[in-house]
Amino acid sequence: MIPGDGESKKVILTDLSMGGMCIQVGCAEFCTEGVRGIAMFTLDDRHKTEVIKKFVVKSTIGNRVHCEFFKDIEYQKELGFYLRK
Repeated sequence: MIPGDGESKKVILTDLSMGGMCIQVGCAEFCTEGVRGIAMFTLDDRHKTEVIKKFVVKSTIGNRVHCEFFKDIEYQKELGFYLRK
């Protein structure tokens, strides 16, 4: 994950939907509401689909950060098929 400061951070993806994600971070300092960033992750499907999504932080509770994806059509099809499983 790359927050607005441009520095890459590793996080744990705990929840995923077409509209956003919830991540667990070691330190939520860089994840304040309104921060924008880019998430890069690989789905555990048979094609190991790589997903890159722009997001904005909507809320932070402890070390859990709720993010909303920006609307785009790229990866929507692959992500949609993955989430229907």
